[in-house]
Amino acid sequence: MADLSGAIEALNTALEAAAVFVAEDDLAPVSELATAVAKRHGFLGDTVVVALAGGTGSGKSSLLNALAGEEVSTVGPVRPTTAQPLAWIPANPEPGLVRMLDDLGLERRRGHDRDLPIAIIDLPDYDSVEFEHRATVEALIPRVDAVMWVLDPQKYSDRALHRDYLIPLAGYQGQFLFVLNQVDRLDDEGLEAVLDDLGHRLASEGFEDPPVVTTAARPVAGDVRGIDSLLAVLSERFEAKRTANNKLLEDLRRSHRLLLETSGLTDRSQPQFPEAWAAAKQAAVDGLAGLVAGPAMAERAESVGERLAASRAAGPLGRLGARLRRSRFGRALGAAPDEVEPGDWWAQPGLERVLAGLNRTITDVSTGLGGGLGRRLRAEFPSERLESEVRGSVEAARHDAGELGPPGPRRWWSLVGVVQLVLFAGIVGGLVWLWVDGVDRGEVPWNLILLGGSVGLASVLGWLTAASGRRAGRRVAREYGSQIRRALDYQLTDRVGDGVAEVVAARDRTSEALSRLEAEIGDAAADPATA
Repeated sequence: MADLSGAIEALNTALEAAAVFVAEDDLAPVSELATAVAKRHGFLGDTVVVALAGGTGSGKSSLLNALAGEEVSTVGPVRPTTAQPLAWIPANPEPGLVRMLDDLGLERRRGHDRDLPIAIIDLPDYDSVEFEHRATVEALIPRVDAVMWVLDPQKYSDRALHRDYLIPLAGYQGQFLFVLNQVDRLDDEGLEAVLDDLGHRLASEGFEDPPVVTTAARPVAGDVRGIDSLLAVLSERFEAKRTANNKLLEDLRRSHRLLLETSGLTDRSQPQFPEAWAAAKQAAVDGLAGLVAGPAMAERAESVGERLAASRAAGPLGRLGARLRRSRFGRALGAAPDEVEPGDWWAQPGLERVLAGLNRTITDVSTGLGGGLGRRLRAEFPSERLESEVRGSVEAARHDAGELGPPGPRRWWSLVGVVQLVLFAGIVGGLVWLWVDGVDRGEVPWNLILLGGSVGLASVLGWLTAASGRRAGRRVAREYGSQIRRALDYQLTDRVGDGVAEVVAARDRTSEALSRLEAEIGDAAADPATA
């Protein structure tokens, strides 16, 4: 017997993965079919379960009585006669068969002593006026291994039979056997015409060489006809293990097709999400980092660095000036602070461009995914949520990176401060000397040299320290920008990218499980037990 355990496991894996993005109602038919397959596989034994199905007056119960050689199903003039299904089973049934009948809720059972590993379930009429009867037929036919369709010469072309049962279930034709009953009512010419018309009709509906057995289970006159032939065909066509396996294989094929359709995976092309997201995230990080730690903040950091360097390099007077700027009096006069203020990043142009880029990427990925998967992705990340997540990512990144502090002072700034103090004294001394002595013609103007040299050297040192302060500010801004970028990368991945990736990963898991299911079905179909 072909081992279907791998296929059933693959189907359950695909269902579990698809549940992430496919609505429960859409998955319900596949889930029900998967449950039925797993149950029947667990009940497998040496008995094949065949449903006896037909319309009102087709003679199902009479046919079952003829097969049994005794009355096991009541035949009466009032239609429909069969209200509750009856199971005609081997006298010593296998435990698996008993568990299956219990699971199907079939309490009416009659045993037989025939050397025939077949259990036949006499169903209510599929066209019964009682809704419960039709519901029972529709619930049990998918659960059995094979179906014996009992037709009569008057209603063999019944539209409801072909439209509601035969055409939708044509994929299970290997599990079907057609019995044209009550042929005693036809002459040879009429019987040939009916068989020819039935064959053409079934062929047009996708049935290839459908087996048809003619019987007269309860003839108006004469003996029962065709029962021995029917028993022989039943024994040959419905060999237990092969029939059960073929039915389960077709169930698995149908599950595979349904799941492909409901999950939108009929097109196996893979959306290039990793590449698309990497590019979109990099563009978003660049844009947001530019708003939070871009040129404007770099300029403020340079200014702060320049003021700090100047205050240090100016010596005691510079430190005094810095204290005055930081004092309440200095702030009241509008003095620039020594800290780098972040500014209102959201008020700067560029946020809409970032949001548009991310929106476009999600739309492209969802369109590529298609079906329920694409709808799920668009529903999870509408524009409003995306904007909220982006803003949250920026605030969280700023929190993770901390505040941008002032650059650390260089040691030589303080040394320059001492030199500047000496130069300041030289300037004062030069001015006093110049005021007292003036400039003597014909002599070296040492007082002017002292004054000019002190001023020139102080200016050069001031320019050097200011440039050093600006470089220190730029370095701090670059380091802060790198921290912001790393934090933004993490936050966008955590808040947006991982959510999209999870949906795409669910698709990949479903696709992988469906491919495995397809391969398992192919291996099982090639097994001699299903040939």
